[in-house]
Amino acid sequence: MTKNLTHIGTNIRRMRTERSWTQQELANKAGISRIALIHIEHSKANPSLETALSLGASLGVTLSRLLAPPMPKDFASLPVDEQVLAEQQEHAHELESLSQTLANCSLNQLVAIRKMVTSSLDLFPKTSNTLSAIAIQ
Repeated sequence: MTKNLTHIGTNIRRMRTERSWTQQELANKAGISRIALIHIEHSKANPSLETALSLGASLGVTLSRLLAPPMPKDFASLPVDEQVLAEQQEHAHELESLSQTLANCSLNQLVAIRKMVTSSLDLFPKTSNTLSAIAIQ
């Protein structure tokens, strides 16, 4: 397996265990065999595009999230610019996940969420126009 793609299996295994799913459960949801999933998780095989999309859909994540390099365990030991980049990547993944969740909400739910966010922002001092701009959108 190509060295720079080994994190795909690691991401899949991490996301699966975060959901407390067995390999068989994820394999069934994704429509692949457990053996194929084992090979992917242990970086013995790369998933095809179709399989990666199916795994992503089963896990409720986009393909870009599935393929993203994992956050380093020794995050604090990274140089400051790499820490900032790692934080930005993690925030981007969190926003992507939030965006997917919001996409499944009804209009009434979205209006209620917007009201909660707007009223929550009023509790914080306005030190940045960014937060205010987010509340307005």
